[in-house]
Amino acid sequence: MKIATLTVNPAIDETIHLKKLERGHVHRAEEARFNAGGKGINVAACLADFSVKTAVTGFLGSANSRLFEELFQSHHIEDRFIRYEGETRTNIKIVDEGETTDINLQGVSPTVEEIAKLQNIVDDFIAEGALIVMSGSLPPKMDPRFYRNEVERAESGAKIIVDCSGKALQELLKAEKLPLAIKPNIDELSAFCGQKLENEGEVLNIARSLIDRGMKLVAVSMGEKGGLFVSREGAIHAQYLLSGVKSTVGAGDAMVAGIAKSISDNAKLEDIARLGTAFAVGKLQKFGPALPEKTIIENLAQKVECRRVG
Repeated sequence: MKIATLTVNPAIDETIHLKKLERGHVHRAEEARFNAGGKGINVAACLADFSVKTAVTGFLGSANSRLFEELFQSHHIEDRFIRYEGETRTNIKIVDEGETTDINLQGVSPTVEEIAKLQNIVDDFIAEGALIVMSGSLPPKMDPRFYRNEVERAESGAKIIVDCSGKALQELLKAEKLPLAIKPNIDELSAFCGQKLENEGEVLNIARSLIDRGMKLVAVSMGEKGGLFVSREGAIHAQYLLSGVKSTVGAGDAMVAGIAKSISDNAKLEDIARLGTAFAVGKLQKFGPALPEKTIIENLAQKVECRRVG
């Protein structure tokens, strides 16, 4: 099954490594790199590294699209992005002492005509039987109901995974028709609930309420505490303790990729939890939108610690 990802607000990720970030001081970078970024693009790159047939769509500025096009060509990813005049935004990530500080620019809002073109492309993917992953922030002035609207207008039986936050997540989960799956982190789910979720039990209750409303899978990433995967099969906590993290950037997107691959294979809940976690752990060991070799990921998946909860 083809997996197609949608990224309406991609970015060039500029990652700068410093010894120590100090406010008000001049710094000399130890290293800097530029990568094609955006949540859906990260998902697609990870899937391609795992030999999954993948396509991408969304909006790209034609003035600086080279990094993206090189990534798509090198990974054999089908490029269905809509180009607009101008530049794709740049996001700055400052890494010092093992921590990452993000400075994200807002991006360019698409026109009504561009959104209509995008919807036609998504419809084409759904007609082909593709699994759709919609993820990432929305540009300024774009309707926060965008993801909700796309799920609601999709034909019955369409398989759509959504990974978003803030108002977009709130609007998505207000709707009667929900996506197949979501993958918020615990902070994003807390913001949706309007209260800080302190423990596994609280997260489980919210996830189960969404499953009761018809969603097939809720996966909640909890950083070093692992992830909670909930479906009608039950609930599984998955974790892999790792030392020597190279970069946390894109780990959540990698988890989404592993989940999408598993769902496309009609995998059981434990296998979804294992592969999703293995993708995330593998990504922690790599810079940029990339995974280790497929055999390494498969080995990691077997070593993920899974336990039934609730």
